[in-house]
Amino acid sequence: MLTRRSRIHLEEWWDGVSLRRLQIEVIETGAHDLLRLTLSLRNLLQPINGLPLEIVSRIAQSVLHCDPDQDARSIIPLTHVCRYWRESIISNPENWTNIISDNSGKLVALNLERAKAAPLDVHLFMHSTTPGFFDILTRHIQNIGSLRVYSISVIEDLTRRLPNFPWSMPTLQALELHGSNGGDWDRSVDPFKSSAHAFNSEISCVDTNLVGLPTDHRPRLLSFRN
Repeated sequence: MLTRRSRIHLEEWWDGVSLRRLQIEVIETGAHDLLRLTLSLRNLLQPINGLPLEIVSRIAQSVLHCDPDQDARSIIPLTHVCRYWRESIISNPENWTNIISDNSGKLVALNLERAKAAPLDVHLFMHSTTPGFFDILTRHIQNIGSLRVYSISVIEDLTRRLPNFPWSMPTLQALELHGSNGGDWDRSVDPFKSSAHAFNSEISCVDTNLVGLPTDHRPRLLSFRN
């Protein structure tokens, strides 16, 4: 059985051990922070980090323009080069404006958040749209500058999916519609049925192109636009 003096000595020793452990943890944390700072400062000395922000953003834009149908996934590897590149690319809204409807909802929401108020280039696949896409897009619908729609049968399909189309898109500059029959339009279906009168005054200044539109429907396109 320990004497009172031995117990006191043991308690003091244990308190000393606990204090040393705490001191070691503080030193280790400081060492890790210092190492991270050293690596960060070393990276700043790399020539690649001396590029102006505009040049880094232009590199990202060049990657995106290699394939106009490609979304921001193609430039995500560039954000892994270093912190400076990541901040430069993420901070440029134009790098995140290409929105594709069959991407994951998380990616679409991230792109829309980073695009801020920049004009959006939206690729809408009517038959393969990610669940929840329209709910996410609706919150940014006023920023759509270009809209490409694939696998559409009639113009009315858009009014059912996009609230108050086209009035909800004041910045819309280009509208491209691809028919549901392998990109062509079904000759037996009037794509403008019950919709043309509602649009002609709103998109008269919009560059409208109906890809694969049958010749007999083209006069309707002119009245639709004018």
